[in-house]
Amino acid sequence: MNIVKVENLPNTKISEIQRFFKKNQIKFVKIKPIQDKNFCYVIFREKSDETDCLEKLKNKFWKNKLIKIGACTYDSYAQEGNSVENLNEIMMNNVTPLHNVEYKNQLEIKKDILKNAFKDIDKDLRIKSNNLNSLEYIDYSNISIIASPVINGYRNKAIFSFYIDDNDEIVIGFRVSSFKNGYIQVSSADKCKHISYNMKFIIKIIKENLGKHCISVFNPIGNSGRWNNVLIRESVCKKFIVQFNLKNAVDFDKNELIIMESIKSSFIESNLDVTLLVEFQESWCSDSKSRTLTICGSGVIHEIILGLTFRVSPTSFLQINTQAGELLYKEIERMGKVNPDTVVLDLCCGTGTIGIILSSKCKKVIGIETNSEAINDAKENCIINNVNNCEYYCDRVENAIWSILKENVNNKLLVILDPPRAGLNNKLIQVLRNNDKINQIIYVSCKLSGAKQNLVSLMSLISNKFKNKPFTLKEITGVDLFPHTNQIETVMLFERCI
Repeated sequence: MNIVKVENLPNTKISEIQRFFKKNQIKFVKIKPIQDKNFCYVIFREKSDETDCLEKLKNKFWKNKLIKIGACTYDSYAQEGNSVENLNEIMMNNVTPLHNVEYKNQLEIKKDILKNAFKDIDKDLRIKSNNLNSLEYIDYSNISIIASPVINGYRNKAIFSFYIDDNDEIVIGFRVSSFKNGYIQVSSADKCKHISYNMKFIIKIIKENLGKHCISVFNPIGNSGRWNNVLIRESVCKKFIVQFNLKNAVDFDKNELIIMESIKSSFIESNLDVTLLVEFQESWCSDSKSRTLTICGSGVIHEIILGLTFRVSPTSFLQINTQAGELLYKEIERMGKVNPDTVVLDLCCGTGTIGIILSSKCKKVIGIETNSEAINDAKENCIINNVNNCEYYCDRVENAIWSILKENVNNKLLVILDPPRAGLNNKLIQVLRNNDKINQIIYVSCKLSGAKQNLVSLMSLISNKFKNKPFTLKEITGVDLFPHTNQIETVMLFERCI
């Protein structure tokens, strides 16, 4: 790999740095500025391009600053100088920042996080409504948090990266810190409290097998190499999905096929019930053409939630803490006061978990989800559980919602929104606001800052954009799905103003 480190840069944007290099006719693959630092790394495809850069920028001034430049190694890019122990502590503080805090104190910290988040939402709501609307009626000190029944080893899904350390040994775990901060190193997940013993045992098996061979680990600097990560799912029944991701690959090479057969044999010898898959991606881009090959198993696992059975595919969304997730679903049911006249609109429905759990208590469930794999799982889950009052559509919510609302104009509607972290397209919120048949919404969020615009729009005063009455935030409950982290799932009940 051909890398140079460029120091003493002026305070400028990456686009200006790129223009500077192009102006000096320097051919590069990627420029990686390090956040809040005055240096960057430049990656070249050819050694001759690196040499050319060193010559052209020697004693070069840019914006009255003398640029310092020199060749560097992969390891210096990777923050060489940190010990393995230091890197592991940095990683755990990023992945599980509350891992050294007693659990009851973690809940108090999360209560403060919720309090501050809603104060921020209130501030935006006041600005948008010229102080005519606010959340001043909410007693922030009285927001309840439901504790997780499982504190350690609770994650049912995790993605582990591969890395080759200074001793040419394979490391499987989590990235030490973000790539934008200059870290590409991976630190072992052995000490991570949120990862189960079983997942760690599977990682150990994989590491032992990979360590016997010379493998090409994917390198995010030059986007070269193949072995990128491994996804592991674990059900409460102790069944597992293990899916490897190989970049720049359309099939196994001879060595990789031997490795995969060896891993498969090790799982069998260890009496592990594993579905083993490999995803091949033609290039390094996350959206590049891919195919998934099943090595052994059915390709899915089944999870038991509140006595119901759910089929889960490798990439389908499911709450990552199954036991705490059950408490979340019970809280949604309690807030929604579902009855036989209710039609539940389960938007961003994933594998259909929420809707199927509520199906026995309501008239009908209509679910919408963009992930086709998850929709297939949702339909299959209805069959498995003998549920016949659920309909599922694979589409963007803002596209499918119009016809669904027209077809259910005479029904009592309960909308359940459980979107990704970034929230929903605000056009959908506009649709919900302007439909007078929707009077009750339950919004589930794992990141209130991402949902803030949605929440403010639900409560904003009548305007040209929002022609119907606003919603009032009636109830807030936190559910701790993520012990040892500063994240918390928030369930909110909104009702239309009278």
